[in-house]
Amino acid sequence: MEQKPVVYAENEKDKKILWVKHLQLPPNTFQSRTTHCAGSGDAAFVLIQSDTQSEQTLSQTLLRVVKLNADTGALITQQDLNVPKAYTAWVAEGAGRFKWQGNALVIAGNYRPSSDDADQPEFTVHLNGDLKP
Repeated sequence: MEQKPVVYAENEKDKKILWVKHLQLPPNTFQSRTTHCAGSGDAAFVLIQSDTQSEQTLSQTLLRVVKLNADTGALITQQDLNVPKAYTAWVAEGAGRFKWQGNALVIAGNYRPSSDDADQPEFTVHLNGDLKP
């Protein structure tokens, strides 16, 4: 299907689209999708989940957070998420899995330690507004 990551902002009152941003695929990925969004101040934070191959049984999912200007959609910075010991990692649906808590962006998901491991432990990553741990 070759999904491409796209994010947009709309006016809450009348649902008018304010801007649309087509994000680049991270290096060495086949497809990507934007799955979660959270805001803080004048920034919008977006989670991109990317697949390395078209064949899902062989593919790894890689995670990246992108920080955009909430008013214009301009890219401010981006950061790949390093989940220690993970062969592949993902963040399931739900607002509680990608949210601002205090002064940190909290990302909660699951990972597999190897390609053939059925174990799916949970992970939690905290990032500051500059996307640093």
